[in-house]
Amino acid sequence: MAFYRWRDNATVARYTLWDYPYEMSEAEAFCIEQAGLTCFPSVDWCQLMIEEAATGEAIGDIGLGIRVDGNDTLTLGYSLHPDSWGKGVMYEALSELLPILTSALSVKKVKGIVDARNLASS
Repeated sequence: MAFYRWRDNATVARYTLWDYPYEMSEAEAFCIEQAGLTCFPSVDWCQLMIEEAATGEAIGDIGLGIRVDGNDTLTLGYSLHPDSWGKGVMYEALSELLPILTSALSVKKVKGIVDARNLASS
């Protein structure tokens, strides 16, 4: 499972809120849970997969918190497999996604969750 490849990667996990090592059973359960959600506007938090354009392989994900602080704010966090780091993948994904979400959800502010040690994401 592609999702597990970056979730159970120590280099990725050090910048995240999930535990490492990450069990395959956790990845499977998480993906099943997320597949059953209708993100907008029925849940407070959901994950969207990022696919590599040429292959369609999942290479990362973006977590979205919808108005979790009560004042039309979109909170986001993301993770990406190290093989895709430094290629502008996350920049491209967020550049496409954020205008759509902020318009559709009438969001006035976007707040990113970034580990300060992750200089490439700062």
